[in-house]
Order: sequence, then C-alpha cells, then structure tokens
Amino acid sequence: ESLNMASQFMFGKELLVAPVTEKGAETKKVYLPEGKWIDFNDGITVYHGNQWISYKAPLNTIPIFVKEGSIIPMMPVMQYINQSPNHPVELDIYAPRENKSIKFDLYEDDGESNNYKKNMFCKTTIHCLTAQTLWKININKHEENEYKSVRNRNWLLKIHVINKPSNIIVNNKNISRLKLQNITNSLTSEFQKSNWDWDEKSKICYIKIPDIYQSIEIVTSK
Repeated sequence: ESLNMASQFMFGKELLVAPVTEKGAETKKVYLPEGKWIDFNDGITVYHGNQWISYKAPLNTIPIFVKEGSIIPMMPVMQYINQSPNHPVELDIYAPRENKSIKFDLYEDDGESNNYKKNMFCKTTIHCLTAQTLWKININKHEENEYKSVRNRNWLLKIHVINKPSNIIVNNKNISRLKLQNITNSLTSEFQKSNWDWDEKSKICYIKIPDIYQSIEIVTSK
C-alpha cells in the first residue's frame, strides 16, 4: 500500500520517510507497512505495522521510521569531500528479534569520481545476531577492490536496546567503560583503544572500536 503513496517513500528497505507537504500542518498521517517500526527522531517509540498512525510533526521535524532489524550507516556533516578524512564509520544498529540475524553491506569509494562503476570500491559486510542472552555483531574484513578504505579511523556502533548491557567483549577481550564525552572527543584522534558507554535517556549503547582492517567480533551481554 505504501508503494502507491506520493506523500511518503522508502529509502532502501530500512527507512520510511513521510515529509509534511501541507502548509501549516503539524501532524502527518503515515501508513506503516508490515513489521515493527522505530521512531528515528526519538529512537525509542515502537509502532506496529499494517496500520495508519497520526504523527506529530512540527516545522522542525520530518517523520522518519526505521524498520526493526536494520543497520543504518551515518557520517558527520561536512562542507566538502574529505573535510574530515579520519571521521569514524557510524552504524546505528536496530537489533532484530530474538534468534534472528541481519546483514548489511557497506560500500565506500572516493566520493568524487565514477570509478565505482568500474568496481573500484571497498565493501564491508556487517552481521548482527540477537540471542537470548546477547547480541553478537561481526564486522568482516574489508574487501578492497582497487580502492583502499581510510587508514587511522574508528568504528562507532550505536546499538539501540532497552536495557544497559552488562559487559562488552571485542575479539574475546573485555573492554572498559568510558564517559561518552571522552569517547566522542577521541573519535578522530585516538585509534588504539576500544571503549563503550550507555546513555540511559536515549537507550543507546555506544561502542568505539579502532578499524584494524581485519574481522572484528563484538559480543554485547544483555
């Protein structure tokens, strides 16, 4: 049903966007397809699909919804290509249901030319599994096809879960907790240590991991 609507659209399989197009309107009627959908703006509210909802949308808010079981890559705002070459690769992870797994292929290229049409890019596959007592995330080794990913950078995983994890293990080693502000300050300058923190208000577990250009396994205990 949503495919035939001019006032909302899918951005890939993961995001549903429903911009307000009526002058002066502060609510938006949105049709959510089958599945569970998370409010991208607050990161917490969950809606069931196969229904219409009325969404509060003042002038500064665009209704956006993320399908449960999605991995969304993000990056900082930049004024030009390579303004911040060491920026982290951010992944917003909306974990799947228990005993389910998801996969996302991240493609990177030079951002300027059409060389990607000649298969000159870097591909990284990310998996996320939800089990009874843990979430397991695997970041595969980069597949570099005549294009090398940026050296000296971090991964920043933002796992959207209800409860604070008890501990985080990266490649079979426990990592220490660090204040989120300190993690943020080190993202573009420190590429050796892995740390994590929990934000109770947003219900997000932040995990900073140096990109070691090898496979990485992250186990987050519930």
